Amino acid sequence: MDHKLKVKDFISIGIFTAVYLVVFMAVIMGLGFMPLLYFFSPAINALILAPVFMLFIARTPKKFAVVIMGFISSGVIALMMPAFWPIYVFPIVCVILAEILIRKADFKDFKFLTIAYVIFSNWVMGIFSSFWIFKDKFLEHSLSNGYPKEYVDGMEALIRPGILIAMYVAVIVLAIVGSFIAKSMLKKHFKKAGII
Repeated sequence: MDHKLKVKDFISIGIFTAVYLVVFMAVIMGLGFMPLLYFFSPAINALILAPVFMLFIARTPKKFAVVIMGFISSGVIALMMPAFWPIYVFPIVCVILAEILIRKADFKDFKFLTIAYVIFSNWVMGIFSSFWIFKDKFLEHSLSNGYPKEYVDGMEALIRPGILIAMYVAVIVLAIVGSFIAKSMLKKHFKKAGII
């Protein structure tokens, strides 16, 4: 199979990236009313977006497709965030590692695709890790952007090492669960793409 990007692949990348971003933002905004739910929104996104990601791989098994989707998605989100280095470093590392694994899977091995999705899903943890690394600056930024003091106090109370570890574990577990749900939902597409 030819894995080089063609014009129709860029259209596919655009459509899937748009769907990914809309769902991603809807989950964050939907859960953002409560600090604890907001902090676990990456895990919920990992669960919900697995079918989108897996269908994207099945429909667009091309080199650099995941890199383009990942960089656009993370870039759009990064524009809305304060400029902390993990927000830029995590996506670069996670997206490139996911691309490498997907190629190793030859776009077909479900085990490698699942691991790739777990890694891909962690790009957003650059944002949330910044809350821990730059706690004071982040809280100051939140207050200056109009977040109520009670909400910011609620976030501050949650910025503890145990919560961050729980967030990473939740992303990993729900990304795996989401991958298996995607496999079940997308049997026809997986079969056509030769994903096993």
